[in-house]
Amino acid sequence: MPSSRFFHTLIVCCCLFATAACSRAATPDAPDTPDAPNAPVKTVPDAEGCTVPPQPLSPYAAAADAPGYDKATAHDPNFADRKIWPLTTGKEAYCLYKWPKGRVLVWAKPGTDGGTNAKKGLNVEDPANWLEDGKPATELWDEKTDLVIPDSEKTYSVSFAGSKRQQRMRHVTVGRNVVFVTGGDGVGRVVLGNLW
Repeated sequence: MPSSRFFHTLIVCCCLFATAACSRAATPDAPDTPDAPNAPVKTVPDAEGCTVPPQPLSPYAAAADAPGYDKATAHDPNFADRKIWPLTTGKEAYCLYKWPKGRVLVWAKPGTDGGTNAKKGLNVEDPANWLEDGKPATELWDEKTDLVIPDSEKTYSVSFAGSKRQQRMRHVTVGRNVVFVTGGDGVGRVVLGNLW
């Protein structure tokens, strides 16, 4: 069991860290911002009373506002668009790798639940509940198939749990307001490529 000396040391270190963080944040030498180099940064007090400069928007959060953001998927990430991928150079291995062309199945009824039995909505193992090239699919996915479960205004669930067959798929794109349930039944799902 840790001694009281350990806890005392821990508390002192935390206090020193907090004091140092407040003093660093309150320094008048504000870093340059990309929008206005050498411009003063307005500071605001935080909950602890430290004065901190406002933080720039994360590159990942800024990417969500890029015009092509909603069109990028696991099977077509659009790495060339620097507004979506601001921290990539384009020379990373994942940017250069070209996946062979494969089938793309899209959940046919965004907003409608799906599962492996009638109680969970549409059957995910019925090819008619997936679209391929805009038409009902005629066969299920395999390891060369990409799945897209589209955005919806309403939250919905697509569950693969309870399936009797092992599912192997290449890429899976899970849209906004989708609950993607993949396992817990011991059968297993394998996503060989990207999961978004």
